[in-house]
Amino acid sequence: YSTKTKHHKSINFFLTYGIIKKLIKKIKPDVIHAHYLGTFSFLASLTGFHPFIGTVWGSDIDMFGTRNYFTKYMLKHILNKADFIETPDKTTKEFLVRKYKIKEQKVDFPYWGIKTTEFEPLKIKKSIDIAYLRKSSEKYSTDTFVQAMNLIKKEIPEFNSILIRKEGYAKVENMIKKYNLDKNINTLKWANHNEMPLLLNSSLIYVDSFHRNVPGGGMGITAMEAMSCGLPVVLANNPGVSDYVKHDY
Repeated sequence: YSTKTKHHKSINFFLTYGIIKKLIKKIKPDVIHAHYLGTFSFLASLTGFHPFIGTVWGSDIDMFGTRNYFTKYMLKHILNKADFIETPDKTTKEFLVRKYKIKEQKVDFPYWGIKTTEFEPLKIKKSIDIAYLRKSSEKYSTDTFVQAMNLIKKEIPEFNSILIRKEGYAKVENMIKKYNLDKNINTLKWANHNEMPLLLNSSLIYVDSFHRNVPGGGMGITAMEAMSCGLPVVLANNPGVSDYVKHDY
């Protein structure tokens, strides 16, 4: 089902609420599960339907919990109306309990996982030294990755890596030219999920420069898939990462 309309955002907000109410009446769901505690989760919480479950991702409590008074209210309303809150890690649970005074038994962190039978080590040639599978952007701190590649080049001039380069992100593109890394950082087109096991198994190391101080979602699913394929991973020290990765293992 789609809730998209062609109206202005403010009008769309109220129209979407009506659409959700009609869908609930039509589908008669056993439960409503809101992934990412944002606008649609807020609309779902306004319907009064229960059981109502919310999944925190991290960027949602970072953005909605700090942007303005209304978004702060929206987040608190969702958390209060939810019968259960799922978080990606223990750190996020502790943060929600402490900051928003949520009852501890209302929040839990069923560890996220991946399909290990699909992502398993393969005996194939390692043609990629360093795999970086985030799209080039400021949000993912890709400039930190490029700076690191420049340091590696000084020690190992002939190494190679892959990056989903975004031409519109001038900062990273300028850095690649400045450090003369065009031959070291190969452009990767967006890969389909079924191509990921082979891509990861073709790599020696998986790197992710994404960093934020607010708890939640600090560990990307791709990093788990890389580990399942037997790759060592280099990750930012985000809150909650230690639930999945042991430093200097």
